[in-house]
Amino acid sequence: PGDSRVKKAWLLVLLWCCGALAEPLAGPSDLVYRNGQLVVAEFAAGRLHGLDGCPKGLHPWSMAEGDGACWLADPLSDRVGRLDAAGWTEFELEVRAPTALAFAGGRLFLAEKFGRVLELDPRSGAVRKVVAFGLDGVGDLAVGAGELFVSLPNQGSVERIPLDGSGQSELAAGLNTPLGLVAEPGHVYVGEALTGTVWELPLDRPGQRLVGETHTGLCALAREGPNTLVACNLLDGSLSELDLDSGQTRVRLAGGQSGGSLRFELENRLFSSGLTAVELDEGHTPVHAPLLGAFFARPEQLAGVVDSTLGEDGTVYYSLTRNGQIVSGWGERARVVAEGLKDPAGLVSAGGTLYVAELGRSRVVAVLPNGGLVPVLTGLSEPVDVARLPGKGLVVVDRDTGRVVLLSRRAPLVMASGLARPTAVEALPDGDLAVVESGADRVVRVSSDGAVVPLLTVAPGALVAKDPVFWTVIGGLAVDPVLQRLYVAVPGEHAIRVIPLGR
Repeated sequence: PGDSRVKKAWLLVLLWCCGALAEPLAGPSDLVYRNGQLVVAEFAAGRLHGLDGCPKGLHPWSMAEGDGACWLADPLSDRVGRLDAAGWTEFELEVRAPTALAFAGGRLFLAEKFGRVLELDPRSGAVRKVVAFGLDGVGDLAVGAGELFVSLPNQGSVERIPLDGSGQSELAAGLNTPLGLVAEPGHVYVGEALTGTVWELPLDRPGQRLVGETHTGLCALAREGPNTLVACNLLDGSLSELDLDSGQTRVRLAGGQSGGSLRFELENRLFSSGLTAVELDEGHTPVHAPLLGAFFARPEQLAGVVDSTLGEDGTVYYSLTRNGQIVSGWGERARVVAEGLKDPAGLVSAGGTLYVAELGRSRVVAVLPNGGLVPVLTGLSEPVDVARLPGKGLVVVDRDTGRVVLLSRRAPLVMASGLARPTAVEALPDGDLAVVESGADRVVRVSSDGAVVPLLTVAPGALVAKDPVFWTVIGGLAVDPVLQRLYVAVPGEHAIRVIPLGR
């Protein structure tokens, strides 16, 4: 005391500690209390906050805690295991996309995203019995007094399953993407992912009571103390406290991630086998619905998807080539926006209007609010994708002719020609274009003067499959303007390549 150098040193240490504690979490997907300490699964980073020992390469989506152990599940690698004082024990299980774990009374339960709920031996991981099967997009599990509760975001419901085998029933319906669960005597708390709303569901009668509002992107809930729920935000890395008495919410750990940047980091893992990556809307507004929704949508609901885009309100739209439709949303909330199209391919939202490359009729059409179709560019050969070039207009790639065509208020302008069967296009932050040349298995940069510079070449011999719609090695493109990155979907590799956009 009294020595200014000592004071400054302690101040620096204090600031460093506060900074470390305040660092945003990277995609927090679940949280539990272990020995009085909060442990958070950082799905995007592949680590645990508050607990050492997460195995390398594991991306924990769900956790369960009890009896001195912590169980982890990774739906991307289908890995499940136990972490305790002796270290990590990997279970030898034949499961697909394990998304939820729950432990209570010495019993461990595991749910697959689309399929079964299993009871496992807590130590060996051996399957004791199948508790339920045929579930549609399991979000979370919670164990109460002799009952197992399952949230189904895709169905908007919470199911209750008595552990004595007496039969499954619906506890609540009509919820908006119910995800996080906490079971307590007499009731269950459930959090809605897309609204951040938390409800109390009584077990002895129908109905639900509003508890409070947290944040869009709510992924998990945990009980802390007699009157507090803690919620984690998957996308911005924040934690919030909800007072059960007053319904007031307080931010415990602020999210410092760019919503768009983190969303793309998560898509790099969640959409690893997809045909396209969803783009950010103008203004870099964090958009949560596509990530959470597509993660819990059944694959067959997205069958034939060629492209996707976001409207100004954050709604995600898909083009379904096989059905000739443009669809918004997913699951029971899916809505047909337009139909009667012939092989709709790429689409983009610009100025509140959807534009679709209609491959089967060699044109680009605008979709009216009532579902009507208005041609905006005809006479093309094989238009397969469309993008918006800010300040200039729409850009279309014509696969058969190898051209990139700019559609502005004036006459159409050929920006580039001689490309090897272009199948995807995306506008880059500097005004250039990224184009997939499927005939050369590469991605190129096309400048405003028509110059072509290679960005990425994929060796087809190393691939196990191709895009099942266009039969190309490279699928879709997406740009993160915040981190200046181009994302390239490579279906055959079940991966998304990342290209820094610095010249």
